[in-house]
Amino acid sequence: YSLVLMNPSQSPDHGDPFNWRGSGLPGGNPGETDSRPPFDGIASEDSDSDGLEALMEHFLGTSDDVSFDGRNAYRLGFVGLPDGGYSPTFAVSYPIGSDDLAYQVQLSSDLKNWSDERSLLLNETHHGDGTITAEWGASFDDGSPLFFRLQVSQKLAD
Repeated sequence: YSLVLMNPSQSPDHGDPFNWRGSGLPGGNPGETDSRPPFDGIASEDSDSDGLEALMEHFLGTSDDVSFDGRNAYRLGFVGLPDGGYSPTFAVSYPIGSDDLAYQVQLSSDLKNWSDERSLLLNETHHGDGTITAEWGASFDDGSPLFFRLQVSQKLAD
């Protein structure tokens, strides 16, 4: 893999590490881009009525015309703790190169108040086919209920 400058046509600051990401494929793509086409639909539309809006489907690399196409892109799981207990995890698989989008995993204990302050990236797996799986957990577990959600938004042009 190599480093890829995101949105080079917008002349981003090369010194800002947040303007870089890993390439989609091993070996990189010198002199070319592996960015996906930017999202150009109506973000909140859900053409296939599967509960995933068009912007989310674009991020996941799934079709908003095929019901439940995106349902296999995320999963809940558990990770073992040193004390013998378990802590919940949330994993999401997506194609690399959606440089016009940002995502965050948020947590809540009441399904009303959401925040990314407690979310902790546990692992990222590059699959060698242009996709990645990111696994998230909670930075601490106080015993209260724990809910995960994936929030995807369009980056604002500078």
